Amino acid sequence: ALPADTAMAFVLVLHLDPHHESLLSEVLAKRSSMPVLQARDETTVEPNHIYVIPPNANMLLSGSMLRLTPRVAHEPHRPIDAFLISLARERGANSLGVVLSGTASDGTLGLKAIKAASGITFCQDFTARFDGMPRSAIDAGLADVELRRRQGLNERRARLFFDRSEAEGAVRAHARENHADALLLPVLRERAKEKIDREVQPPRRGLRQQVE
Repeated sequence: ALPADTAMAFVLVLHLDPHHESLLSEVLAKRSSMPVLQARDETTVEPNHIYVIPPNANMLLSGSMLRLTPRVAHEPHRPIDAFLISLARERGANSLGVVLSGTASDGTLGLKAIKAASGITFCQDFTARFDGMPRSAIDAGLADVELRRRQGLNERRARLFFDRSEAEGAVRAHARENHADALLLPVLRERAKEKIDREVQPPRRGLRQQVE
């Protein structure tokens, strides 16, 4: 299991029945040493907390807040893609995406966005009960790490999140040496957003994401 003091926030986005309340946050709270909350609109994300998407909603990360909008009936519902794309845009190389068991291909474009931003991606492997979602991402070459069922995201794998490419590390070191962090990092962040926009089509009609 992951330690309770990773300094990271964890956001769970699932395909929930839009017509029934979810007890997932209560169930997880009994098994986790971190606080578990069902997200509300404008919830401020804090380290060492777990946030769960509510039913009948879409969710994006905007700055340091979770923003919710109602799910649109009779339209493709891809909440995982929508959230991961927003995560990549807001956090860049500090983003981590995990796609576990599920049908169809939701999550593939989201992991593509995270890869474009130099983040880290994980997928459950063929041991997933429903392998459509992770298999789609793996077949697209988007999984940095493949996880076996019950293997989980252990501390060793989580530390991959803190690794940076040699090029990025050199740029940041140069910025620190020249006291240019305040000027350079916003530029790097904007370039990462531009790269994501080039490689991933933005969600249409608010949060809806069309997978081709």
